Amino acid sequence: MNDVIEAARDYWTLGLPVVPLKGKQPLVEWGRWQTEPQTEQDFNGFPWGEADGFAIICGSKAKNGLYFGAVDFDVKNVCQEAIEKGKQALKNMPVTQIEETPSKGLHYIYWAREKPKSISAYHNICGLELLGEGKLCIMVPSAGYRRLNDNNLTEVANLEVVFYDTLRRVGVKVEVEGWFNREKPIEGYKGSDPPCIKALIQGAAEGLRNETAIRLASYLLNFKGVSRTKAFDKLKAWNSRNRPPLPNREVEAILKSAETHGYIYGCDDPLLKANCKEAECPIQKGHKKIIRTPSAELPDGRLIEEAFDGKDVSFLVYDPKTGLTEQMEQIELEDCIYKPIKNPDVKNCLTLLPSMVEEYESEEKLFQEVIDFLNKWHESPNEFERKLDALYVFLTYVYDLLPRLPYRRALGPYGRGKSAWLDTVGSICYRPIILAGCDTDKAIVRRINLWRGTALIDEADFDKSSLYAFIVKILNIGYDRRLGHYTRADDINPQKTISYNVFGPKLLATREEFRDKALESRCLTFIAREKSKPMPLYRDKKFLVEAQALRNKLILWRFRKYNELKTKVESLETPEIEAELNVSSSRIKEVLAPLILLNLGFKEAINELAQELEAQIKASDPDWQLEEQFNEALSKILDWVTGQTGETGVLVSPREKTLFSFGEQDKETFQPYLRKEDEKTVIRVPLIKIAKTIFDDPNPDENELKSLNQKLSRIAKTRLGLKIIKSHGKRFVELPLTYRPVQPVQPVTLKRIKIIELDDSHPLERVEAPTEEEAIIEESSERAEGEGERKPGIRLGMLRWVGLTAKIPNVWAWKAVEFTRKCNRNLPMNLTFPDGTEIKVRGPLTWFLARIKALEHFGKMRKESSLTRDSTVPGCIGTGKPIPPNSCESCHGDLSCFDLPDFNVKLTQQFRKIIKVRKGLRYADINIYLCETPYRLTAQGQRALWRFVTSYILEHKANKKIFKQFFGVTDDWASFTIIKNDLEIVLNQILDLLTVKGHVFPCVETFRSSHKRFCHFNTGGLKK
Repeated sequence: MNDVIEAARDYWTLGLPVVPLKGKQPLVEWGRWQTEPQTEQDFNGFPWGEADGFAIICGSKAKNGLYFGAVDFDVKNVCQEAIEKGKQALKNMPVTQIEETPSKGLHYIYWAREKPKSISAYHNICGLELLGEGKLCIMVPSAGYRRLNDNNLTEVANLEVVFYDTLRRVGVKVEVEGWFNREKPIEGYKGSDPPCIKALIQGAAEGLRNETAIRLASYLLNFKGVSRTKAFDKLKAWNSRNRPPLPNREVEAILKSAETHGYIYGCDDPLLKANCKEAECPIQKGHKKIIRTPSAELPDGRLIEEAFDGKDVSFLVYDPKTGLTEQMEQIELEDCIYKPIKNPDVKNCLTLLPSMVEEYESEEKLFQEVIDFLNKWHESPNEFERKLDALYVFLTYVYDLLPRLPYRRALGPYGRGKSAWLDTVGSICYRPIILAGCDTDKAIVRRINLWRGTALIDEADFDKSSLYAFIVKILNIGYDRRLGHYTRADDINPQKTISYNVFGPKLLATREEFRDKALESRCLTFIAREKSKPMPLYRDKKFLVEAQALRNKLILWRFRKYNELKTKVESLETPEIEAELNVSSSRIKEVLAPLILLNLGFKEAINELAQELEAQIKASDPDWQLEEQFNEALSKILDWVTGQTGETGVLVSPREKTLFSFGEQDKETFQPYLRKEDEKTVIRVPLIKIAKTIFDDPNPDENELKSLNQKLSRIAKTRLGLKIIKSHGKRFVELPLTYRPVQPVQPVTLKRIKIIELDDSHPLERVEAPTEEEAIIEESSERAEGEGERKPGIRLGMLRWVGLTAKIPNVWAWKAVEFTRKCNRNLPMNLTFPDGTEIKVRGPLTWFLARIKALEHFGKMRKESSLTRDSTVPGCIGTGKPIPPNSCESCHGDLSCFDLPDFNVKLTQQFRKIIKVRKGLRYADINIYLCETPYRLTAQGQRALWRFVTSYILEHKANKKIFKQFFGVTDDWASFTIIKNDLEIVLNQILDLLTVKGHVFPCVETFRSSHKRFCHFNTGGLKK
């Protein structure tokens, strides 16, 4: 830590502002030090105790009059081709101080006589980025950074010129905007000065003098074409207005730099843009404005879309009057010129564009073609979700017509194919923007604002909590066309704000639901599941070709459908569209209404989706459920008291109230003092009455009633906007006569289903309700043999087991029950044993009790039904020598066989076969079936095994699964649960315990059983 502080102080002493870091995150707000000096009090007040590194604010001017800048070579987030090109470019950079980053990237650090700007447009081409104005450069000895040489910082005239020259030498095409986004006139500009230049000529404050001077010098020499002497005279006149002025020697050096390097400053330059008045600009009036955009609707009705043919970008121009499409490099109108965006994202396939327009047979065939493509490269959970994917793809191509948009999302843990879905569906959406490589919030909003397409967002790529919070913020505003603008302060000028348009469709892949229920309601979510059939593992050349062809057809569909849907969208501002969706939530209606415009054939399916979304939101929001109960109870109370509720509110009969009785004389006496007031009628409903109505009980529990009263009071105030009045020790809800309780919409499009609900109320354990409803469709069974009519029944192919009721008369029936339990451990079972004992199996405890009961009943029966050893059997010790039956019957614990050679080895092999293990994700169930061998545990062996299991449980007391388990040990059976990682050690210890002399003894009768499925047994009337 001392090394970090000392190194930071050395740079601070040079006049460079420093920023303490934790990892790569600044521990302080550093924007103000771009325009004002950093004091010693600032430096000492930094939280250096939390820091593990520091950075320098690039573009800062040091005490030596030079500016600090660096060239960053990134090898982590670029392709191998870009890395090789970047290495070649660095060979042309001047030798200077070099530092290595934790990802094995490089920082080339320089002094510059001119303030460098930040340049990041060539990062994806060669991995190089110029860290200048508004950027931080992390320095050695920050964590993970190290020096590669002993050189000092090299001084260059202009770091931007050096950077561009380096790129040109390795074949990178460098595009620099012209003066004021215009080409320089051949003979120089002869018109009047624009407002931005006039503002700079008035003089500059300290700290902006050099920046202003280089722009004025470049304007005079490089745009107006004036002589050097005249330009110097004008600069001296400008310098006289500065307070304090610059030395003439420095002004002359600035003029020489502008003459040597030919600097160009466009309308996007921060200093010029801050003083821009476009309406008064003579340059803008005299020349056509250049607009770079990926798409637009021209004033004459033509539609343009940017395309990429693999080499260069151009416009696809569609004329709706003729229905023809042509390809053009730019569109020139009377007042402006439209040009396509030239950005490395296109060549690097980070933004996917059509290459041309391709014809399709019909809209229905195109819809099916989209579904076939999606099914080929990704497996959907069901047919409806796949159709919804296809509908959303079409929706993205007309999103700019809609006022609001839903998001499409895949939800599930890792390894469920969310990224495959994102790649497959996203590749054919409208202008997909892949954000996986963006590591800052600025990069995300700038790319969405630039391309105005479909953003593909994978949560796994944004694991930083701050960046994830930013993504949620973007999602909260990006669904609304009017409000979808993200505004932030400019890094260079904090008093200025920058706005980015983030409205547009988005495909999301997340592992968990959003905590914000409002955001959750904007998502059309499906649960990602493991694939059930082989699917392509990779999506490369063939996939990209097929996706390109579909994008070409879909862009033609957009051209042809645009004007038709533009008219339909107007219906979204009428109440009629709301009646199409049968849900009460306005949010869900506004999310799903655009899908109905695309295809009315999916109206019923979309209604089902709407009702399912509303049910999910209600289930996860207790306040919503309570609000519905409040309104329902209030509606009942008002109907009882006042008669009925209607569209206009509460319908009541007028009642007159007489506060005082006046006689004729009294009226004359008090008339001057009486003031006529308008009468206001309200209804006050006791909260306790609403609570009792919800409970449907006139005498509920007092504590429950009090708790519900408090919740209802909060619901009335915060969600319904009603007044709560306290009077006579009670709380009332005050309602105006116009109040009409909102009734939940009843679903009318869902099919009627029959639900089987299981009553599970065992007193010894907590039982969870079934996780899904079971729908049983009653149909006629197959025609009975020999009869001419069908009998009612249930087809087994359509039945899922929801419970088992069975009598257990013998050991074979019990074996069948054990097998059923093994197949479905959560299946509820009602078992009746021969002595009339009924056990309802609902969990591990009740299953354990059932097994103990089975041992009690069928232990003797099992031994009676088992086979007796024959003299030809190798014997209980497995030595291969026949042992007469009488010898074993008269053994009675002599156990001399344990002293034979190799006995323990053979006995261990025999016992290993009867230890059955059932492995789970973290745990393993061990069952020891000695009943399938000619051996049994002695009392000493049972105690030893019991102590072993107990000691294991006590060692893992902190593990609730292990500590709270039910285990059993008998003479011929044992069962318990362990941690999966301990399996091999525990098995070896069990085998050592079983082969100890005195722990087991041979018995005369053996029980041999094979694990097989018993196909016929009594199940309370049904046979499986």
